[in-house]
Amino acid sequence: MPFYLFTVLPIYRFTYLPFYLFTVLPIPSSLAWNPYARQVISFADYDGAISLFDANAGSVSCELKEHEKRVWSLDFSTLDPTLLCSGSDDGLVKVWSTSQRQSAATIKCRANVCSVQFSPVNANVVAFSSAAHQTHVYDLRRTQRPLVVLAGHKRAVSYVKWLGAHQLITASTDNTLKLWDVTRGFDGVNGAACDPCVRTFGGHQNKRNFVGMDVSKDGRIVCGSEDNTVCLFSKSVPTPVAMTSLSLTAAWGHQMKSQQQTPAEKPGLFVSAVAWSPCGERVLAANSCGAVKVLELTHDESS
Repeated sequence: MPFYLFTVLPIYRFTYLPFYLFTVLPIPSSLAWNPYARQVISFADYDGAISLFDANAGSVSCELKEHEKRVWSLDFSTLDPTLLCSGSDDGLVKVWSTSQRQSAATIKCRANVCSVQFSPVNANVVAFSSAAHQTHVYDLRRTQRPLVVLAGHKRAVSYVKWLGAHQLITASTDNTLKLWDVTRGFDGVNGAACDPCVRTFGGHQNKRNFVGMDVSKDGRIVCGSEDNTVCLFSKSVPTPVAMTSLSLTAAWGHQMKSQQQTPAEKPGLFVSAVAWSPCGERVLAANSCGAVKVLELTHDESS
């Protein structure tokens, strides 16, 4: 099994002047780039409104107003970039076409929807997770019932990400990640279904906050932790294969105080967001005091 190390890169190497600045009211709650029309950004707010912003024109091109509460998650389809999916505290998942203001499909969930993502191989399939401890997979052509329901977490499922055509990774505030094989959840020949949970991951801390989770194109999993560390997982190993702390950045904080201030002076810090770079060799991580680090993944040649 390969061993990995995280190397912290100087943040000034990745600092650029903003292309465009705009004010969003109320507070934004989710953001997604269009994978093909890269000047188009979708963002949602605490009131449930979704806006499509054209960075080239410097203005909002369309507003989508059907959700009644905060929208936690947005995702553009990578196969059909005109399709946008949203999940909200109102218990609804909505699918939108960027060419119209009314939603094209609505799926009702009995709990707050925390995360949504289109399948990478089928634009008609979407997965979403909820506060009801479950993850659902739906075919948008038949929304009367789900293709599969993945149950096994003990608390809210904060994130769901596809890992290839038939696998999903979920993160929960029950202190675990889970790898699922969606095809195992389908009814078998005799009406019985196999357990779709392939593996449960642990070793990080997550009992209260949304700490971020992302999957690289080659299947590596990164998530945050409530002890202010970033954890790297291989899907074949149930514990982290690499970890690094954001404590030094946390010590500086957003006010850039003296380096002599220690992380102990800022109790309760946690990683709040993580994202892989397109190349899959760097991770952008942020924590609850507003500090940001760029981490580069390297092999440990000494192991």
